[in-house]
Amino acid sequence: SESDIAETLVKCGLDRRLVLAASMRQGAHRGRGLLYDAELRNRNVQKLIAPIMFLWCPEPEAWDREENTEEVFFVDAGHGVEENPDAPMCPTRCLWIWVHPSAESDTHASLSHAADMVVREDAFARNVSASCQVKRIELTWLSGAGLFELTGPRSIEVLGRTLPLADSNNSSAHIWREITTSSRAKVPPAGAVLALDLNAELLNSCVTRGAGGAVKSSSHPWVGKWPEHASAGSSLWEALRGLTTSGATVSGRLSVLVIFRDSDSLGGVDVVLPIGAAKKIWLRCVFASARILGVSDRHALHTEAGLHDFPFDFPETLAGDAVASSEASLSIEKYAKRPPA
Repeated sequence: SESDIAETLVKCGLDRRLVLAASMRQGAHRGRGLLYDAELRNRNVQKLIAPIMFLWCPEPEAWDREENTEEVFFVDAGHGVEENPDAPMCPTRCLWIWVHPSAESDTHASLSHAADMVVREDAFARNVSASCQVKRIELTWLSGAGLFELTGPRSIEVLGRTLPLADSNNSSAHIWREITTSSRAKVPPAGAVLALDLNAELLNSCVTRGAGGAVKSSSHPWVGKWPEHASAGSSLWEALRGLTTSGATVSGRLSVLVIFRDSDSLGGVDVVLPIGAAKKIWLRCVFASARILGVSDRHALHTEAGLHDFPFDFPETLAGDAVASSEASLSIEKYAKRPPA
């Protein structure tokens, strides 16, 4: 349930008020936080694992809530649910978490331990055996999900030329059209999530539309308050279940999530999409004048902007210590190759 997922994240060091904020629970905003080792934290030892980003799946409409009920709960897309006629009927909630690959095993271990603690504490409060509890939280890696990170003041302009919308008349497309034609000073709030449906057939073409001129407007409501429905109705949550790293054939409509970043994250846009469409959109971004950066280039940008970049700037973590050790070994090896003076 929502409370079980939230309690699991709280035991890993996240702020309860942030996790359960209204805009977060509605899936309208993506949150950020620092994930700690739940087992050590339970013993009052703070051991940082990695920074994470999280996003709640939007709740179904009120009229649809009563019909779509399940017996167990899971974090992230899983392999379905187990039948249990004795379990309470509660709506399933889903949460996505992004973490650096170097910390994925520690993150999974911490979340698993926290989830077990939630079950044991609830069993103790109800005076039942923990072994009799149903599996209430399931953690699964989404190997079929892709994430593009566009950075810079022209990110929205480039993405506006890259994404071919399937339907230009719905509310999300209308918001996206306003964003791409507004001045650069008017950007959505940090973490705002927008669900878009693309015409997958047009992704095969590397011809992108020209840059549109900015349209003067007195005000846009989404500048001050991001609409709750902007992320609703996306089929991406269902589409990513069960996908592998090889992806799947992209045809018809393609659902993506556009997530806006602020200057604390270098500024720009993130695009969440099925990995099967990643190469096509990547090529279209290149033809729309985007430049491709590597890991070292990205780290250099963070350093220039005075921002922390995981794992390089987190030496207190296992991943950061491994990077520091690797750099030290390379430095020693390079020094040893120098001829004596």
